Parts: sequence; structure tokens; C-alpha cells
Amino acid sequence: MRILAVVGLVLLSSCASWTWVKKSAASPVTGQQRLMLAPPDWSGVMVDGDAEEKWLAGQDADWRKEWPEDKQNIATALESGIKARALHHVELVTLQNPDGATWVVRPLIREVDTGGYRPSTLVVRAQLVDPQGNVVEEIEAQGATRNVYTNFEHRIAECASEAGGNIGRYLADRTGK
Repeated sequence: MRILAVVGLVLLSSCASWTWVKKSAASPVTGQQRLMLAPPDWSGVMVDGDAEEKWLAGQDADWRKEWPEDKQNIATALESGIKARALHHVELVTLQNPDGATWVVRPLIREVDTGGYRPSTLVVRAQLVDPQGNVVEEIEAQGATRNVYTNFEHRIAECASEAGGNIGRYLADRTGK
């Protein structure tokens, strides 16, 4: 029985909700009360395996018209997920109203898999940027949905919320609260 408990703990501890891209030896934001949250950066995003511009050119007029709104909905769900998970650990403020915050969390949307009849996924990197503008840490978080029976807007918002929650977990861990 004790062996099963140990195996279970090892499995749980190895299931991180993010992966490290760049990690500082010690958390540079331990004890920070506020961090600025930048809007998501979409430059370089791949959609269904293609550069966004190429993918969009292959879509019908309705999809091309709806894409800017879809991107805004992804950004909103991502921010909500980050804030909900980090809520009791650190306050996230805007770049325009830093309220004493000097560090920035910069989300980078890397991959969108729209799914179709497959699961939808969203891959986001989050950079922790120091007051001098240097990227000190970077993680990669993912959100996925297996439900292929709902519309794209719902599926991708679920993915964004999950990825945001994973970034929020990272922030809670690194602020040490």
C-alpha cells in the first residue's frame, strides 16, 4: 500500500501544468504583490500548422471576418484564466495602470489547432520580464478540449481558459504566496 502511495505522489508531482523554457535558479518575483499583465502577442502564431496569414488566406469569407473577434475572445478567456488562478497570490494589473508593479507577464500565443473533428488546442508561452525589459523566465502552457461537438468559439475559449489557469499556477508558485 505504501508503494502505491509513493508511486501516486511521484506521478502527481511530475504532472506540471506548464513546461520550462527558461528558468531562474531562484524565483525573481518571490513576494511581489503586483505584476503587470501584457495583452497576448500573436506574432509568429501557427494556426493548424500554418503561419496565421497563410491559414487565414485559405479560409472562407465568414471565417476571415470572424477571426479578429475569435482572437479577442481567446485573449479575454486567457486573461480570465490567468487572473482566476493567480487571484489569491498576486494582483495582475494593466501596463497602462501599473500601480507600483515593475515586472511584466507577457503571453505569446504560439499555436492554435482549431480542431474541426479533432480536439482543439492552444499553446501559449508566458515570459516574465524584469524592469529593464529582459526575459528572466519563460514557460509554455497548453489548453485542450476533447469536446468536438461544440462550436469553435466555445472550444477555443475553453482551451484559452485552461492555458491561462496553467500560467496563473506558475505565477502563484513563483510569487511564493
